Amino acid sequence: MLITLLPERLFRCRDSSKWYTLRQDISPYPPHPSESSYEMAFNQSLCIAQIETLINFSSRIFIMSILVDLENIILLACLTVFSGCQQPIVRAVSYKINPVNNHLITQNDQPIAPEFEEILPIIKSQTQVPILLPSKLLITDTDQKIYIDGEGNSIGYKITLGFAENCTAGACSIGYFSAEKAGLPLADEFSRELSLVQDIKGYFRPLTCAASCAPSIIGWEYKGVFYRITLKGVGQSPEIEGETLAKMANSAIEAGAR
Repeated sequence: MLITLLPERLFRCRDSSKWYTLRQDISPYPPHPSESSYEMAFNQSLCIAQIETLINFSSRIFIMSILVDLENIILLACLTVFSGCQQPIVRAVSYKINPVNNHLITQNDQPIAPEFEEILPIIKSQTQVPILLPSKLLITDTDQKIYIDGEGNSIGYKITLGFAENCTAGACSIGYFSAEKAGLPLADEFSRELSLVQDIKGYFRPLTCAASCAPSIIGWEYKGVFYRITLKGVGQSPEIEGETLAKMANSAIEAGAR
């Protein structure tokens, strides 16, 4: 079988005057006139041995080429699978704990600010509105303990922060994080616009004081829900307040639903 796969070629055997072909029963071609029957048989045997060696070598090359082609096919299949050209694999997703800092990890592996870890499961059980919270609470110039409370309903949630338990207003209040489905900015609630991640338009108003002081606030609409963050202690100037609140808003947006 292997011989038929080879081209019809002539092979020089033993000396330069004789040629043999694989397709003529390994007979001398042409016969050598001065050669005896014994010499011819001896030389033919040597030629057959040489040709068999060549055939064995050619067989190895042929088999190696088949193996190389097979290896390339297997490699192409592996590349196809691992490059994503296949049916998606659906895996169950669950919340887990970062073993380094024991912080709650969400679906996209961005930790939630530690202050929200206890209240988050409670709010999730009370609302279907996506909960957006930052990975870090950027409140400065305070060493006091921050107390977190909150509740949710069918159209949103509100998470309050304070320096005392059950504090919702007054000197003990720090602010809140809220979401309202189909909500809109209130009249005169914000004083300027700013840009957030994912080309989202944000609204901002710095700390304002009249008879009382209203903490700085930032708001944005995302997937049909209007979100707000209003906090004290986020900067010593309107510019710093805006930058700090924008960082927390961007962090919450990028982290996605908690």
